[in-house]
Amino acid sequence: MLEETEEYQKSNRSRQLFQNINALKTGFKKQEKFLKNSGGTLITDPNNILDKWKDYFENLLNCHEPINSFTWTEVEPNEIEYLPPDRIEIAEQIKRLKNHNTPGEDGIQAEILKNRIKPISEGLLGDYQGGFRPNRSTTDQIFIIRQILQKMWEFDKEVYTLFVDFEKAYNSIHRPTLFNILKEFNMPRKLINLIKATMENSEIKIKIASSTSKSFKVTSGLRQGDALSPILFNLVFEKVVRDMNISEGITLGLSKIGLLAYADDIAIIGDNIEIVKIHCKKLMDAASKVGLRIKDGKTEYVKLNGRDRTYRHRDSVLLTQDNELRVEISKRIQLANNCFFGLGTLLKSRLISLNLKIKIYMTLIRPVILYGSETWASRKIEEIRLDTFERKVVRRIYGPCLDTGTKEWRIRTNEEIYNLFQRSSISREIAKRRLMWAGHAWRKKDAMINIVIKEDSKGKRPLGRPRLRWEDCVKREVKEVDLRANWREIAENRIRWREICFTGWS
Repeated sequence: MLEETEEYQKSNRSRQLFQNINALKTGFKKQEKFLKNSGGTLITDPNNILDKWKDYFENLLNCHEPINSFTWTEVEPNEIEYLPPDRIEIAEQIKRLKNHNTPGEDGIQAEILKNRIKPISEGLLGDYQGGFRPNRSTTDQIFIIRQILQKMWEFDKEVYTLFVDFEKAYNSIHRPTLFNILKEFNMPRKLINLIKATMENSEIKIKIASSTSKSFKVTSGLRQGDALSPILFNLVFEKVVRDMNISEGITLGLSKIGLLAYADDIAIIGDNIEIVKIHCKKLMDAASKVGLRIKDGKTEYVKLNGRDRTYRHRDSVLLTQDNELRVEISKRIQLANNCFFGLGTLLKSRLISLNLKIKIYMTLIRPVILYGSETWASRKIEEIRLDTFERKVVRRIYGPCLDTGTKEWRIRTNEEIYNLFQRSSISREIAKRRLMWAGHAWRKKDAMINIVIKEDSKGKRPLGRPRLRWEDCVKREVKEVDLRANWREIAENRIRWREICFTGWS
């Protein structure tokens, strides 16, 4: 398989190349062929196993109806005329289809319907929501919460954050409530009827190996894998947020931030515990009306103050209670190390070329370390740790060298490593990403990522040297190019900002 992987690299067959790399990394996976029933008895018959999985998913995907419901506002149906898709619209969607999909339904109709709904939903959603929206990503929400914690720490203020996780979020949406929400949001009746048509009489089969179970109906929730589901969930949650009527939160300048969301991952933020409790109670009440229920085991609470230095883990990002970056850096290095050792067979093999090994590092290991690095206010000591890890990986790739003086094998020096590697170090890559992100965030006027940069918390800074801020890093990198430059003024001009960025990288 190693020789085959190298051949794929030489012939530029990237798809097969990374399929082989993934197979070598994960190794053999044993397929479980037996199950236990609720009484602990082993089920060995294939048909009984299929029936057991069918019963499990039938109970999982068909949720109970909510006890309470919203008071609906009487709205006249939106009878705007929607023409069927024309040849140009269909041709554009065909161009967007991905290659190498399994032959069958291509979902062209769902994608066309999604493209018609998206402009309407974008006009309805608040800035708090960053999930499945154009020009938004997880980086936006990570950046916002890091900036809030940084600025509240700077002015010696406390921050209370509740990270909320919903149980079976997409599967538990009450469909009649969804259609009422779309109607209240003045969605054209034609589009509502088309959305209904995609959900009516929906059935599911469970496939285990080559066997398929009997079909069963699903009467609740959004369809898994459907192009419409993320947009519809965002609209449902928008109704929940409007019902909560959040007016309190963290104050930055003239703005208040009390809620952040990325699809169904929610963060409630406040400057005292009572506000967070009130908002959590409002969220529970409003969410229950659409079928959503908070999952206690995965809902986490973080308090930021100047003394408590323990931390909480949230997904792939670590937020310490004193908003230090050191724990996040340690976690990034640990995850990258896991990836590095998982790919050890490839990186140590003499059958794999140096070019392919570097490609593996740049595409599979380095991105693990750099996730969310645009938001970091990284100090020199943290950048040294990251560069040290990178040199360890590159040394493994290039191996030792023969010393011409002693005629003995030795490890390569840092200078020799960088001469061979011929790429920017991790610390320079972080600076590059931070600059690009700074320009993007500053030009987004009136957006939350812009507000958290330009606004500060009110209060008095405590005694002592202030902690390094994200904006301090941006200023430092811009001044390396132009000592008198004001980064905020330059960032307004996209072309000028790109010149500053490229000059700094070169």
